[in-house]
This record gives sequence, structure tokens and C-alpha cells, in this order.
Amino acid sequence: GSTGGAGPGFTCRREGGRWFVSRLKRGGFAETSRQIDVGDEIVRVGSTPVAAIVDEREIASLVAGPAGSTVQLHLRASITSRESGGGRPSSGAGQIRVVVATRSRTIEPPTPPTSGGGPIPLSGGGSGSGPIPTSGGGSAASS
Repeated sequence: GSTGGAGPGFTCRREGGRWFVSRLKRGGFAETSRQIDVGDEIVRVGSTPVAAIVDEREIASLVAGPAGSTVQLHLRASITSRESGGGRPSSGAGQIRVVVATRSRTIEPPTPPTSGGGPIPLSGGGSGSGPIPTSGGGSAASS
């Protein structure tokens, strides 16, 4: 059973009694608007302070709602926004800003293996057996 199921497109984690944005969902409001960063502290959702909330489902129910509706987020910028924009200056660090986020459904399918993604095998695994010869002459110890 889903209760609205739409949100502003981020996940959060609790650390030291406070809630932080931990990941932006691809294509969600948080990512596309560039108003929400990984590491931002969530101070309030609407008029509800979140410091006393310990269950992630409770904070999710505050943030989620009907697709297309908005939710007011009170966020405190992280000291360094290391994961967004390559370390852009965080002049607003510590100050609370209000973001009116539009809820949308961000269904992230499991990432299928795509061409160019993932490890590339170094050998085709054909009929040859044993290690690939390398310069250096050392041999791997076997247990």
C-alpha cells in the first residue's frame, strides 16, 4: 500500500540526532532544481520540526504526498557541498533556507547492465588456462 508515493526526490539519513539529505534521486525535483544538496540538514518539513523524529518512515510521510503538490522544506546548507557541483562555494553554510519542492514520482528502476558500464573482462576466457603473463616475473602465492 502506497500513501501518496510522490516526493521531492531525495533520501535522508539520521546522524547525531539530525536529519540530512543523503542522496538525490535521478530526475527528481532535488536533482533537477539544484536547490537541494547532498549533506543539507533537514530542519523542518512544513511547520513540523524534525529533530525529535527518529523513524525514517515518519519523516518520509511528512515529505511525501500527491504528485504535483508542493512541500516546504527548511534546510541548513552543509559546511561543504562536496557532492554537488564540484565543491561550489558554500557562502550560505549554516543558514536556513526555505525550498518549496514539487513532489513527483521518481521511480528508479534497478540499473541494468548497459554497454560501457561495468567491468570489462581483460581476457575472453577462451581455451587458454593459467595467469596472463606479465613483465615482472613474480608468481602469485597459492594457499
